[in-house]
Parts: sequence; structure tokens; C-alpha cells
Amino acid sequence: MLEVVRYDPLTRECIVIAGYGVKSDWYRNIQVQPAVEVQVGRQRYAPRQRILSFEETLHLLDEYQQRHPRLFRGLMRVIGYTYDSTPEGLRALSQCLQGVAFRP
Repeated sequence: MLEVVRYDPLTRECIVIAGYGVKSDWYRNIQVQPAVEVQVGRQRYAPRQRILSFEETLHLLDEYQQRHPRLFRGLMRVIGYTYDSTPEGLRALSQCLQGVAFRP
């Protein structure tokens, strides 16, 4: 499962979080061979991909949680993470999940 946490319509950069963490098949596959195609809405492109740093992922999760608190809590329940809403909890969560940026 992937969750789009940020999309920039000007650059068409799409940043996703690997919902089931770094052990998910999807994430492991793109580490071995970069994504061939990304589709966002009706747009398709061959992407350049970039694995986000821990700090970038932490910032994205914090930003996403602030914009969509109920959705964020629900998503955490669906993917099976317990999250205590403290800064320490968010830091621990960002070590389990991984952000990936795709850009044409």
C-alpha cells in the first residue's frame, strides 16, 4: 500500500510513503530496479526516483499528520502501527516507514 503525502503539480513530483514499511515487496523491488512508470491520475511518466532521508520522512509525516489528523490516525490503524501522537512516537514511526519521491 502506498499513500501519497505530497504532490507538486508544477514539477509533477509525487512523494509516497511505503505504508507497510521498508520490508514491503514494493519498496524492496524499487531498490533493486527503479520504477519503470508512475501514474498519477491520468498522467503517466518514466520517473526519476529518490529515497527520502530519515529527516525528510519525519518532516513529511509530521506535515501530513497536521493537515489530516483523522486520516492519519485511521491510516496508522489500517496498516497496524500503534502511534501515540508524541514527537517521540512520530520519530519512531518515521524509522519504520519510508518516503520515496518520483519526478518526471
